[in-house]
Amino acid sequence: MKNAVQRLGLCLGALALIALSVGCASAPDQRRAAERGPEQNVGAPPSGDEAAVAPLPDNPASSPARRVELREPMVGPDGVSLISRGEVDALLERGPAVVFQHVDTEPFHEDGAFVGFLIVDISTHAHSFVAPQLRVGDVVTHVNLVKLERPDHYLNAWSTLAEADEIRVDFRRDGQPAHAIWRVE
Repeated sequence: MKNAVQRLGLCLGALALIALSVGCASAPDQRRAAERGPEQNVGAPPSGDEAAVAPLPDNPASSPARRVELREPMVGPDGVSLISRGEVDALLERGPAVVFQHVDTEPFHEDGAFVGFLIVDISTHAHSFVAPQLRVGDVVTHVNLVKLERPDHYLNAWSTLAEADEIRVDFRRDGQPAHAIWRVE
């Protein structure tokens, strides 16, 4: 269950960054892996012949179904961020795991009670797209009015995106409730 909650945590904050997930650059995990160096980034278990150990190949199933060119974020006349239906559809084709590539989160508790998922890292490219709406330190609690506590909640929120006219992320910043909206056009 703990692994499921941690996995959900990775999804949740990232879902908040859905508008930037299409075509974004490196993930926080990839940045950390690059800092460690290639000798520590192999996917095989240790063996007697370390020269025979090589990094695991990329998983072809994780490749995007189609790629949408990343653009600067658009803002409507009312100040709400805009995302195209094509960008949302392209993201949905890549599957719910795509959001793991852009944000790291961890479960956040207050007075022993689960509150939401704390955003602990956002890829540089993703940050430029979502700022100032979301930032490191925010605690994501809901996506499209779905409270995020378990993996099935994340999948329920993900499923709302196919027909959504807007993507709403509710969060707490400095203990105060707030929300971010990306209107789908």
